[in-house]
Amino acid sequence: MKMEQFSTNAMRYVHEAVLQEAANRGQAYKTTRTSGHFFRKLWNGLAGRK
Repeated sequence: MKMEQFSTNAMRYVHEAVLQEAANRGQAYKTTRTSGHFFRKLWNGLAGRK
């Protein structure tokens, strides 16, 4: 395998790893926001029922 071929493959691999990491973080962020919103609604409901 030629050096430029290797470097292209390495760049592609790194790029995909970065995208995957970003996707994972985005998913975690979305999940956190959604559950935070849900808990706030639940908490407000309980507080309002007093």
